[in-house]
Amino acid sequence: MRIRGRELVGGVAAGAVLGLGLYDALRGLDPWSLRPASCLPVGCFCEAVSGGTLAQPVNSVTSLAFVVAGVAAWLRRTDVGPRTVERRLVIALGLVLVVLGVSSFLYHATLSYAGQVVDIAGMYLLGTLLAAGALVRRRLLHPGVAVVGYVVVNALLAVIQYVAPDTRRILFAVVLMPGIFLELAPSVRTRAIEISLGCIGLGYVLWLLDSWGTWCDSESIWQGHGAWHILGAAAAYLLVDHYRRSVGGLATRGPAAVSAPRAVLTGSPAERSPATPPARRGS
Repeated sequence: MRIRGRELVGGVAAGAVLGLGLYDALRGLDPWSLRPASCLPVGCFCEAVSGGTLAQPVNSVTSLAFVVAGVAAWLRRTDVGPRTVERRLVIALGLVLVVLGVSSFLYHATLSYAGQVVDIAGMYLLGTLLAAGALVRRRLLHPGVAVVGYVVVNALLAVIQYVAPDTRRILFAVVLMPGIFLELAPSVRTRAIEISLGCIGLGYVLWLLDSWGTWCDSESIWQGHGAWHILGAAAAYLLVDHYRRSVGGLATRGPAAVSAPRAVLTGSPAERSPATPPARRGS
């Protein structure tokens, strides 16, 4: 995973500014005046619910790791070939991660039903983006159809979340798996996606241990769900390197080119295999 100082500083600065702004906005709000999240009165992860501005301080602050990853990803958009599907995916990824970070912060800060809805919606936006991008990269779906489908599927998921909120976590896993499966195909598989999958797997285990109370100290600064936020943000950021090294559906293990040959985008046989100059005949 390549992180330059510019991306790291920019991401941390954006996360800090946004976090302080959200904190200031919430200071005058009584979270208990809102409809409570469905996990209350018990079941809202291991961290104890405080009576302060942030209902769960550790889980709230670690949510901003997604903002850091999103800004860093957006700053690295020029590392991916211009006018490629992958660059558009990196730009969209950056925006979705910022939305996810803000929505997760609001959820853990207020433990309100509204916060729960936007938090899960952000997770769905990420999972469906990965799946839609993988389908377009494999040329199984037209980009225009993918955009429309992305909007429709997320609207449907929002309805399901409202009708059956207890299905949200299982449904997130269902939404996330197709994109991961497609991006692990041999033609596009990179070291970055392998490490990303490891981060997601470890983070999900810590999330479950936290939720079940198996590994839990409610007053500690260490929170399994907070670790899930950080590992999830790292996994999402690794997608930038994955897209950079698999432009046009062709994975590379060495240094990735800044731009892809037009043949990679068009699939034209003539462009894919440049004509070899005719050999000179001996005199």
